[in-house]
Amino acid sequence: MQYSATIHESWSTVDVDTWDALVPDRNPFMSSAWLSALERAGCTDERTQWLPRPVLVSDGTANRLALPAYLVSHDDGQFIYQGHWDDAAQKANLSIHPKIFVGSPFTPVQGPRILTSASDPSDSLAAAFHALHLHAPAAQAWLVSFPEPSELPAWQSQGLFQRMQYQYCWQNQDYASFGDFLSDFRSKRRKEILRERRTLDGITVEVIEHPTKELFSLIADAYFATIERHDSTQAFLNRPFFEEIGASLRRQWVAVVASRGGRVIAGALCLRHENSLYGRFWGQLEPVENLHFEVCYHRAIEYCIAQGIRRYEPGHGGEHKYLRGFDPVPTYSAHAFAHPGVHRAFSHAAKRETDWFLNRIEELRRGSPLKSTRADAN
Repeated sequence: MQYSATIHESWSTVDVDTWDALVPDRNPFMSSAWLSALERAGCTDERTQWLPRPVLVSDGTANRLALPAYLVSHDDGQFIYQGHWDDAAQKANLSIHPKIFVGSPFTPVQGPRILTSASDPSDSLAAAFHALHLHAPAAQAWLVSFPEPSELPAWQSQGLFQRMQYQYCWQNQDYASFGDFLSDFRSKRRKEILRERRTLDGITVEVIEHPTKELFSLIADAYFATIERHDSTQAFLNRPFFEEIGASLRRQWVAVVASRGGRVIAGALCLRHENSLYGRFWGQLEPVENLHFEVCYHRAIEYCIAQGIRRYEPGHGGEHKYLRGFDPVPTYSAHAFAHPGVHRAFSHAAKRETDWFLNRIEELRRGSPLKSTRADAN
């Protein structure tokens, strides 16, 4: 079968119904609503050096595969840390930019990256891969960000190598209540969590599904105030983006809101999809010790238990998550480099890193504050 690939330079030329029909399980971070909102809001454009290059592959009768691709000239907002690779390339007077990035910008969430219903996407993926090479001949690298592990063989068939890191994820062990979950902790940590919660007397924390435009905007204000204090790469996101996704994905948003005296002082915006909850955006308007833990972790976990949600991903990084019952689980990326020597060296480095990460994950599980270690979340 012959495949042809069309590369779009803007979401304005993509048939969104065609795109969304290819997204497995209607994953929100791969949806046209999410990705096109980034462009319309000016988060992915010439200014940020995130250039949208969505790809659709057809067999002549119908579109069979889509890739959420971007042309990027830096590493910011990707959450796949490779500063030591950049340093090594610079010392050798070699460049590994620009790169072709495949994934959801500024979103360190594992999910589908090869958007297709085909059981074997290798031929259609090869067509997309070839078309992107022709479209961006100056590209020095490929990065596939947080793909599903099941996709890795397909990327390896195109010459990319895999790399492992890890994040923290809460996994529902059929808990009946938050108290049941707390009973799974070792005594010392259980008492510390209870003490943290007691320090929040006078503050009301509630979970609100499908938040109103006004509440969504208020939590966004808190988020941007927090970002300004901490100078994060998440500053790529802006208010127009929040306004659009707050409306277009309203039925999937879950807000965890903290208030005192009837005034909202902090909140977190989470996306619910299938059997998972994704913690995305947190902010507070006034500093309160331990409030971050209550809003982003404890109360969100309570919600998951009550709703029977199996998995809660609270975001990237943070050893404090580990102390609150989140397990270390592997995450992956796939890479390729135009320079053969660079590709070979970094491929070997990734293999060595894998051993380190596997040992680190095992070490964390052995020392877990939970009474028993958890099975791999993948």
